[in-house]
Amino acid sequence: VTNVPDDQAAMVKLCVHSSFCTTQNADAVEFCPNEGQQDVVAIGQYQLDESTRVRHGQIDLYALSRSAADDKLKLESLARLSCSGVFDIKWIPPCAAGEDAGALLGHAAADGTLNVYRMVEK
Repeated sequence: VTNVPDDQAAMVKLCVHSSFCTTQNADAVEFCPNEGQQDVVAIGQYQLDESTRVRHGQIDLYALSRSAADDKLKLESLARLSCSGVFDIKWIPPCAAGEDAGALLGHAAADGTLNVYRMVEK
């Protein structure tokens, strides 16, 4: 593997379009694949408690939209779930979950569990 210097970069360039601050260390970002819900983004986070060596975490759900005023992306908070530290999150595709199952999100946690959450609209 050869590293390409920035000034000789490849075919595309990545530029920051928008950025958001999270309350903990963000380590997973997933967009919902379900029809009509592709604007929903899940952000998995963790924070290590140095004294106990336990990873605490949270999963935030946001609706992503574009501001008409300045074309920047904005996030509207939909939900926050406190949980064990997040190693990874993945939306379960509707074809695997079943069309009537709704949006299901898998969570691999620092405590060794695998959780599946259902997104339910109020």
